[in-house]
Amino acid sequence: MKYAYFYLILIMASLIGAQDKVTFDGQIRGRIEFDAKDFNSNTAMYNFAPLRSRLGAAFNPVNDVSVYFQIQDSRTSGTEASTLSNEKNLDLHQARFVVKDVFGLPVNLHGGRMVIAFASERFVGASDWNNVSRSFDGLLFDVKGAKFDLHIFGLRLAENQLPGDIGDVDFVGVHSELNFVENYKIEPFLYWERRLPTDDLSRLTLGFYVNGKLGNFSHETEGAFQLGKITPAPLSPKDINAFFFAFNARYNFGGEAQPVIKAGIDYYSGDDNGADTDYKLFSKLYGSNHKSHGFMDYFINIPNDSYGLGLTDIHGGFSFTPFKKFTASVDAHLFTGNADYVLLTGATSRNFGLETDITLKYNYNTAVNFQSGFSFFSAGEIFEETRGKDMATWAYVMTVVNF
Repeated sequence: MKYAYFYLILIMASLIGAQDKVTFDGQIRGRIEFDAKDFNSNTAMYNFAPLRSRLGAAFNPVNDVSVYFQIQDSRTSGTEASTLSNEKNLDLHQARFVVKDVFGLPVNLHGGRMVIAFASERFVGASDWNNVSRSFDGLLFDVKGAKFDLHIFGLRLAENQLPGDIGDVDFVGVHSELNFVENYKIEPFLYWERRLPTDDLSRLTLGFYVNGKLGNFSHETEGAFQLGKITPAPLSPKDINAFFFAFNARYNFGGEAQPVIKAGIDYYSGDDNGADTDYKLFSKLYGSNHKSHGFMDYFINIPNDSYGLGLTDIHGGFSFTPFKKFTASVDAHLFTGNADYVLLTGATSRNFGLETDITLKYNYNTAVNFQSGFSFFSAGEIFEETRGKDMATWAYVMTVVNF
């Protein structure tokens, strides 16, 4: 990493010399967050400023081959030991190639390190809000038909270089896109996540995603079932038997202000008996979690963040564009568990609490975007006992420059 910038300059220079046309892109994204999410009014709010910088280069060595490199520096401002220190935050975020129409077939081969996102990104996504965001290492085949597309992938998520591949994690699957109905996207999928030995984790996720539009009304329906084997430490292996369902609808009234109302429900199964041989907790796998269940990110890691109770998120919102380039929105989430939580009093509850998010966006021009938000969370009985009884708040201001 010490000479990464030097190597980058050499690579870019060689690419420019070797290619007739090299396309560069980049992004600088900075935000400041004001955090009082601890449910304790006696502690003071604190602020911090994540900063992410990206530089990418795309080129075509031959007509049917494209290559893309993207480096990324991800840091939190002020965390360096001094203004002269080098914290070595640089990383290779993407290094991918695409071979089009392999052997004359309607198949494109993607390989290397890449960003992969499917459907709503609930289970496989870029997780772009995160200051690092997600990328995968492996291969992906795109098979294109007249009325369908197939995405077949094989990814290595963990490599320990031990005999028998002990501890390695693979993620393979097929995600399809069917285009048989006008204005509807129908996407069945099958994912398999495996950690060796397979008794440790062998989880199969079968599901579907449907996105439809009827005039000004649009909706998303998504469902999935998980089965297989898992060994939750320090327990013996269990049979996975978990499921998920979501329905989200929105209506755009049109006109200059573009008012939109939206509502929906997300359901993740919970486990009401941790002592039996069934594992009923649904896992979100590798999705873009920030945009799913409230911007305060209390439910990033499901099932852990919901204490093994599963999660029901009943949500609704409203957005409008009061003037050109500016959008305001308000969203509310009522979070409950799907199994009983036993309180210290002996009573039971399923209430996590209520979150409200206010978001403002302004597209200054084609390159610059400003965004800010304010959120607050009123704790239910479960969070009152496990986190605190006071109102939790969080706010941010963010600027994104794309070039």
